[in-house]
Amino acid sequence: MKKGLFLLIGLVIFPITSYAAVQSSFGGTMFCTSQEQSEVMAFAANVTFSYETIVNDNSASYVITVSNLTDDMILVDSTGIKTYSNFKSSGSEIKIKTANTGQYSFDIWSKKCKTRITTKSISLPYFNAYYADPLCKGLEAYPICQKWSNYTATKEQFEKAVQELKKEINAPKDDDEDASEGKKAWYEEITTFFVKYWWALVLVLVLVGFIGYLINRKKKKNEYDFKL
Repeated sequence: MKKGLFLLIGLVIFPITSYAAVQSSFGGTMFCTSQEQSEVMAFAANVTFSYETIVNDNSASYVITVSNLTDDMILVDSTGIKTYSNFKSSGSEIKIKTANTGQYSFDIWSKKCKTRITTKSISLPYFNAYYADPLCKGLEAYPICQKWSNYTATKEQFEKAVQELKKEINAPKDDDEDASEGKKAWYEEITTFFVKYWWALVLVLVLVGFIGYLINRKKKKNEYDFKL
């Protein structure tokens, strides 16, 4: 009990403390009623994250804004090194500067319930340090030259990749070869015609056979009448 009291006093005096201290004092036991738990979970659900980017030459940093914090909350970053507390009763906001990219997570702990309530994350875009390089002129549509891209490489690798990309884009295409590939041989066209219109050919053969039968029948009848 005294340990928890000293921790809370320390959090008021020093807003940034260690995650180990929070975890060792709070543990995993719930110290609040189900109604109180529902309340703190509802408040935690309202916590929102946003960010802005700061680009400086060939690097970028991010300012994360965390809003709707309450005095019952302790915010622990994903590294487990820094915690933030001593917020106002409601609607508090803090700004955290970082150079990390990708997924950035925070655990929200409750002083009242002495346990972790939820974990929330924010995705920070990857900054491409080569996007403004003169070699990227005309290649802005490709990931290798886009400002926010997860492309990473050394300068030498980047220059080599740009050269290969330009060769691929500017490679001449053989129109005659493409045309010959698209054009079918005469026997292929005949085969395609038969495959596509086989039913019409069968119908023509049936009609020709039927007409031939009628002609032959009439011819035999005329011969029979003539003999009589």
